[in-house]
This record gives sequence, C-alpha cells and structure tokens, in this order.
Amino acid sequence: MKLGLRGKILLPALGVVAVVTAITTALNYKLNHDTIESNVREEVSMVAELVAHELEVWLDDRVGDVRGWASIHEYVPAVTEGDEAAAGEFREVAERVVEERDVYLSINLINAEGDYVATSDRGSEGISVKDRGYFRRAMAGETVISEVITDRATGKPAFVVAAPVREDGEIVGVVSGVVDLEQFSEVNVESIKLFDSGYVYIVESNGRVIAHPNHEHVLKMNYRSKFDWGEELLTTKKGYLIYELDGLDKMAGVAHVKATGWIVGATAPLDELLAGASRLGNINIALGVGSLVSIALIVTFILRRTLRPLDEGVAFSRRIAAGDLTADMPVRSDDEIGQLAQAMNTMARGLRDAIGRIA
Repeated sequence: MKLGLRGKILLPALGVVAVVTAITTALNYKLNHDTIESNVREEVSMVAELVAHELEVWLDDRVGDVRGWASIHEYVPAVTEGDEAAAGEFREVAERVVEERDVYLSINLINAEGDYVATSDRGSEGISVKDRGYFRRAMAGETVISEVITDRATGKPAFVVAAPVREDGEIVGVVSGVVDLEQFSEVNVESIKLFDSGYVYIVESNGRVIAHPNHEHVLKMNYRSKFDWGEELLTTKKGYLIYELDGLDKMAGVAHVKATGWIVGATAPLDELLAGASRLGNINIALGVGSLVSIALIVTFILRRTLRPLDEGVAFSRRIAAGDLTADMPVRSDDEIGQLAQAMNTMARGLRDAIGRIA
C-alpha cells in the first residue's frame, strides 16, 4: 500500500510513541507491583508478629499465675503431709479462679508422687500424672508449658503450665493449670480476617495445627507431614513465605513464639493481596492507550494544519494544468510553505502575462 505524506509522518511518529508508552507502562507496572508486594509482605508479617506478641504476653500471664500459686507456702502441707485444711484452701481458690476466669479448665496441686491432692475438678482428685512429661520436668525444677492436648472433659485444645512447689529449697510438689487455648484463639486468631479470605493460624514446632478458624484442622492436621512447604514454614523464623494450598498461590507472614516454639502464620491468597497491583496495572494500560490515542489525535491535527497548504498547492497546480490561469493560491503563513505559495502565485501571474502578450 502506497502511503501519502501524512501516513509517512504519522505512522513512524505513532510507532515511536507506542514503543515509549509501552516501555513506560511496563516500568510503572513493575515498580507499582514491587512496591505493593513489599507492602503486603510487611503487612502479613506484621500481623503474624502482633499475634505472636499477644500470645507471648498471654502465656507469660499464665506462667505468672501458676508460679504465684506454687509459691504460696500455706499450700505446702497439702503435698508434704496430706493436710486436708491446706488442700481445702487450695481447692477453694482454684474453683473460684476457674469459675471467674474462662482461661483455665482446671487448676491442680500435685504431690511428689504425682497424685492430685487438690484440684478445681473434684472428680479428678487422686489421679496420677507421674508419667507425664510436664510433671517430671517441673519436679526437676522447670516451669513448663506442655504440648497441646485435647482436654478430656471439654474436648477443647488445651495445654498445661506446671511449676514446682518448694519447701526450704527442696521441690516437694507441683502446681499445674490446664489452660484453654481456644479462649485465646477465639479472640486473637479466629476474629482476624485478612482481605477477603485470609486468616491466622498457629502450629506447634512439629507442624501440628493448634489454632485455626476451621476447627476441623485443630489437632488433626500436621502441615509438616501433609504439605511440601510445611518444613519451610517451621524453619522460617521471621518473615514470609509463598506457597500453594488448595490450588491457590498464597503468601504467609510468619512469626515464632519463643516460649513454646509455636509458629504463627498470617496468610491470604496472592491474588487478593496483590489485587491493588493488578488494578494499577489496568489503570496504567488504560492511561497508556489513552495517551497514545490523544497523541495520535494531536499529531493528526497538526499534520492537517501543516499539510493543508500543500493540498491547496496540489489543487492549484491541477487548475493551472487544466488551463485555469485565473486561480490564486492562498498565502497563510510566512514560512517555507507560505513562500512556496507566493512563488506559485508569481508563476501563475507570469503565465497569464505571457499568454496575454501572445494573444
């Protein structure tokens, strides 16, 4: 196809503009995408860190409670001598705490043989826990937070905080509190929603889920054994990871709880997290197309005004060629095109004069 002068000027100009616009749009999209992704990483990581911090504070409170009860000297005769008055005093306090504070499922006083001598759950008195790991560690002098278990009375996820009872520096028993983990989960895990479908969860250091908005996962799913990315989750001390779950690419902020080794994850699908980047990308494309169309219109307008005298010159030349020597070409400017118009008018007058002399 043979191009006219307009096409020869317009097409290369638009080609250059299109390339520049495409490069600018791509660079803007990349910059915006990277900025939004960085902000999203910080946001999910911050949520995980905040929940982990709240959990650490909550655990510290539980440890403080149990240590406080274990340090009350009046309870010592209950574990050393089987003193019923001391046991009754402990039992009364334990029952009141369990009733007034929904965080404890039971509070127990245990003698050196591992037998409950007083408890808020009267039906459990006499039960032996001598083979439990938390009891042996507490008798060795540690304040212990056990692994998460299913409470036999309520079916809730729970864990035991145990601290040694001392008399004259010698460990003579243990106080334990069975803590309702679901109480923390309801407030600080299940109530948090990230974007449209994101959520927070907590897993133990072995990968077992101990808190999750979907209760069917709690104490039944193990991320380490079930998913390829489970090991990476457990070894990411702080920050984020990207993984696939149920066919969706997801990003999770990760934070560790120092006291227990538990891991808090704050996760959401990537397409939700980066929806802002996609919207900005579409806006950039629309702006690029709009700019290209605007520039095309402006260039076309300029070319039309610039080339209009040439069109008039062509029409003028054709009239002269057809024998119409009365034609005049409008002179619209003083530039080169205006000078060309003046020269063509001079030529036409010269032709008229020459023909007049011949006639």
